[in-house]
Amino acid sequence: MPFTAIINSVSSLLFILLVAHTTAYQEANWPAGRVVHVREWVVYAAYALGAVLLWLTVFPLKDQQRRAALAAWYPWACWALLIVGVVIMPMFFPTR
Repeated sequence: MPFTAIINSVSSLLFILLVAHTTAYQEANWPAGRVVHVREWVVYAAYALGAVLLWLTVFPLKDQQRRAALAAWYPWACWALLIVGVVIMPMFFPTR
């Protein structure tokens, strides 16, 4: 997988995990309407995508066509999870 695809994917996943794991800090220091509550399935999906990304970085695919397709869609999947899990779900479907 190209370095740019890895960096784009990792940055998206790390931002999701940063927002998810700082909820207690947000609740203590931010107004109630500004706290972002990330759902558990989004956190689990971020960890799963990160594990798959680590696996594919250490052990790349041998098929060039599949490797190119994976490098094309993987960052988009991470961005989609970021947008759905951190922006759309908390904004339109709040948990609390």
